[in-house]
Amino acid sequence: MGNVPELERQFWEFAKYVRIPTKDEGVISLAQPWGTQKFLVRELFQGIADDRRDCYVLKARQQGISSIMLALDAFWLQKFEGMQGALIAEDDENRAYFRSQFTEVVRSLPAKYSRRVLMNNRVQCVWGTKSRLLYLMAGKAKKQLGQSKGLTYVHGTEVASWGSVDGIAKLRGTLSDKHPHRLYVWESTAQGYNHFYDMWQDAQRAVTKRAIFIAWWRHEQYQVHRHSKVFRVYWDGRLTEEEAAWDREIKRRYRVEVSTAQWAWYRWKHAEGMVGDEATRTLMMHQEYPTLPEHAFQASGVGFLGAVVGARLQRQLGAVPPAEYYRYVFGPVIEKTELYPTDDAMAHLTVWEQPVVGAHYSIGADPAFGASQDSDRYVISVWRCERTRAVQVAELCTTELTTTQFAWACCHLCGAYMGPLGVAFILELTGPGMAVWQEIQRLQQWGWGTGRQAALQQVLGNVQHYIFRRPDSLGGVGAWQWKTTEDSKIWVLSRLRDQLVGDRLVLRSADLVEECGNLRQVSGGRFETSGRAYDDRVLAAALAVEAWIEQMSPMLTMMPLQPGETPAGPPVPAHQRAVQNLFAEINRE
Repeated sequence: MGNVPELERQFWEFAKYVRIPTKDEGVISLAQPWGTQKFLVRELFQGIADDRRDCYVLKARQQGISSIMLALDAFWLQKFEGMQGALIAEDDENRAYFRSQFTEVVRSLPAKYSRRVLMNNRVQCVWGTKSRLLYLMAGKAKKQLGQSKGLTYVHGTEVASWGSVDGIAKLRGTLSDKHPHRLYVWESTAQGYNHFYDMWQDAQRAVTKRAIFIAWWRHEQYQVHRHSKVFRVYWDGRLTEEEAAWDREIKRRYRVEVSTAQWAWYRWKHAEGMVGDEATRTLMMHQEYPTLPEHAFQASGVGFLGAVVGARLQRQLGAVPPAEYYRYVFGPVIEKTELYPTDDAMAHLTVWEQPVVGAHYSIGADPAFGASQDSDRYVISVWRCERTRAVQVAELCTTELTTTQFAWACCHLCGAYMGPLGVAFILELTGPGMAVWQEIQRLQQWGWGTGRQAALQQVLGNVQHYIFRRPDSLGGVGAWQWKTTEDSKIWVLSRLRDQLVGDRLVLRSADLVEECGNLRQVSGGRFETSGRAYDDRVLAAALAVEAWIEQMSPMLTMMPLQPGETPAGPPVPAHQRAVQNLFAEINRE
């Protein structure tokens, strides 16, 4: 695009002449923009410089974001000829409101910054430069949003309130990915787990998108005067444990120091600006005025982790070793299956730590639609077990497998991470899990799916399959593996939470940490997510932790180890030295 800093300077020169109606100050110019507005513009132009022109803005309430975006709309559509843009609101009322606001912006400009307007009606604004801005409404079920209109510029506002995922998908299909001046900005408050949550999550992982979080503490007006009654009442000289955890994360992630006057404002807003009981006010503050991105997408109920534990897990992610990514290519038999290095976007399997000589492992596996009817992903969670802690070393998560392929992946990882005491393996049997278990049994016992049964049996001979026994049972032989019920889900997730609170688990998957933060405990003690949030990784990790505590930990306790030591164990077969070598080693047996 050329000189992006110069383009940004031109925008701010343009914005000096823009006049915007505001709630508290009437009609004002943008000659002195708020800090939130300057931050957004800086982030957008940085995205342009990095060729990340698809920008997702997660914002708090009343930060002037829509206003500064209207100024950018007018600047961009008049600066570049032949642009095809769209200003999209969530309903017809707000479409009319934004059209009137945009009309005032265009009218307020002096001649040197204004282009001849040929048409400005309820449908579109058209300039003599052959650029146009469509006024569109997303609605609650508008499936044809923007269809057949090739767009090079989009400003979508309150995207979380748009009603049709299909409509958004079709709109995105109209966007140019080559136009030199293309720019797409999707801004919204969170409003729970919905399609905007998915868009935000995707933007954080993508290489051509930019995720921009604008917290309440970026607004200079969100503070109280130090000599005011509000400050005296709501600032007691120290942060709470929860606030201190947030404060550390703000400094670590954003290098921003939140002042005591800002914390006093936040407490006052929580106490007097929200309605309802304590839990409701807290929920609304997180949604309307998020402190961290993970606060914005909230559901009712009590958080699974709490702020202090959640902040600790986020800090741990900063020390995670570089991951290796692999993709399975399945053959007609398991030994013909291959594992190829790939990148994050195409990976089935993420590995943070290759098998360690003499180490012990537990593996939890949850097939699609297993522990949860809403979870469509196959997940395997692999952990290195010590007597007093467990460390996540690998994770498979994908929607692409069949039950047979998932069974083979389970066998592969069990063989690759086989330790001196075997490997503790636990499989969710509910739903398709029984088919996975039957496939594993056929493979091991009868050679179904392999031409190398003896070699495979030698590799998998020391898998310690989980045996379920009720804690209140007086005896009995128990049952293979795990079946999730409402009660057992509370039980296994509570145990996982206990280990997290006790700092006995090291999580390396950012997605797992995210899913833990999404879980809420609701009436009856049940754990659940809301909207489009997932819990597959959490359930697989909880199963692996269950296998560690019930199967691996008792054996480790009996071994004569000093704290921090790892047993040497017998020599490790070659196939354990690298995850991807297992199938080749089976063929060489």
